[in-house]
Amino acid sequence: MIISTKQYAQALFEVSQEQNVVMDVYAELQAVSLILEDEKINRIFTRTYQDETILDPLWKTLRSTFSKQVVNFLQLLYQANMMKSYERVMAAFRDLLEIHEYLSRVDVVSAIALSDQEKISLQKTLKEKYKGDLEMHYEIDANLLQGMIVHVRSDIYDTS
Repeated sequence: MIISTKQYAQALFEVSQEQNVVMDVYAELQAVSLILEDEKINRIFTRTYQDETILDPLWKTLRSTFSKQVVNFLQLLYQANMMKSYERVMAAFRDLLEIHEYLSRVDVVSAIALSDQEKISLQKTLKEKYKGDLEMHYEIDANLLQGMIVHVRSDIYDTS
């Protein structure tokens, strides 16, 4: 039986939801993404044939840093030879966070860089309308004459 990246993400989401640690698990998954950016570590995790004792110190370090749920999940992905698909699993998990309103991605495109105060004010306004955490992404587009365009889920706010 082939299990898709979405099924892996769904399983982790359900476990973390039952244990009321969904956003904690997401934060840990993001940290793991950063670790996997290290080419040496990524190579170790994505090798298909190797002496598994090579990974023992790595698993030990991960256990001291991350929750049992995340380390067990990583071991499951490794055993299924799915570490190459980690970012797709992560994206599917993030999609579930949005669907279940734990998280909203906010894309802000502005004519000029927003000040810290403007960012705080925008985030406060959006927090009143949307449930869950906001994941803010800012971009400057010189083609806009003024104002900004804000994308949240399927909503678009255009003040340009």
